[in-house]
Amino acid sequence: MNHLHEQLCKINIMNLKTKIKLGSAISLVILLAVFIGMNMQPVEVDFLIAKVEIRRSLMILITFLIGLFSGWALHSAFAHKRNKNKAL
Repeated sequence: MNHLHEQLCKINIMNLKTKIKLGSAISLVILLAVFIGMNMQPVEVDFLIAKVEIRRSLMILITFLIGLFSGWALHSAFAHKRNKNKAL
């Protein structure tokens, strides 16, 4: 009987975690929509020899994605090197 109670508690905790994650994801999407709506002004971007006009929210998104990819790539490279050194 005690084992069944423990299993039900685990299920309830997992459901609570899922609800919290879902609520957080929905909140982030709403915040993102508000952010995009507030940053629709066009801005001029100079990159090397090119001059481009894009929306501010798109520029911030592109910058974020470049940073995210760079951080992921550096983390992966250092983690691979660290794991390789441990194997030796």
